[in-house]
Amino acid sequence: MNTLKIVLMNTPALGVSVFILAALLATLICYGAARLLLKSRIGADSELLARGILTRVGALHALILALMFAQEMADYRDISRIVSKEASAIADVYIGLLDYDAEDQQSTGAIRDLIFDYVKTAAEKDRVALTDARISQRTWINYYRINRQLRDLQPGNGDQEDLRTQMLADWDLVSDFHLRLRTIARYEAPGFFWVVIISGFLAVAILCYAYSPTVANLAMLGTYAAFNGLIMYVIFSIANPFTGALAIDAGVLDSLLVMMSKATT
Repeated sequence: MNTLKIVLMNTPALGVSVFILAALLATLICYGAARLLLKSRIGADSELLARGILTRVGALHALILALMFAQEMADYRDISRIVSKEASAIADVYIGLLDYDAEDQQSTGAIRDLIFDYVKTAAEKDRVALTDARISQRTWINYYRINRQLRDLQPGNGDQEDLRTQMLADWDLVSDFHLRLRTIARYEAPGFFWVVIISGFLAVAILCYAYSPTVANLAMLGTYAAFNGLIMYVIFSIANPFTGALAIDAGVLDSLLVMMSKATT
């Protein structure tokens, strides 16, 4: 992820300002250029025609913008749910280990330490790595170690056998959730969508050339540009859910670490 992108996401005030300013400049330049080139060719019915076309182009632009926003918001919510479910599955395994070895808690101590390290790595390193659609190598090493040690447990009674089976099922869910996080992190809206959105945005500005540059008209055009810039920044931010002001809250993993520390004291 390039430095400019990180700066714009991590400083929302700057990011919003840049997007709005860029939208305003692009709008005024397109409107001004079209007005300069076509002013002498504006006919008596040009304003009427422009009004009809603007309504249709503006509606299409708004629809595409809304669809892209809805898609990115759906992915954002999916990631938030996956993070919570992953933490819940890890907690179930950890508590299951405590119940499995309720008497002296020695035979499962090494596995619990690995789980603690797994969660710590996920909280401190994976959320950063996922910004580039990666998962840290240490996470996978710990995952396979935990999986192997869970399978190597030797149940002494029916209750322990049931706990071992459930813990293995829960740990498989942890892997599934983590892979889904990476899959979603790797997804990016095709650049073509951004081309269509920006083209529609600028088309509306160009079609306004039929209207004279009065203070009222420029104020309305500026409002349109600023609002579009704001919406585009929000889409830009939620499309990168692992960093920035709108990053998915990883506090649930920190809470899980606290819970595991207290459970063994």
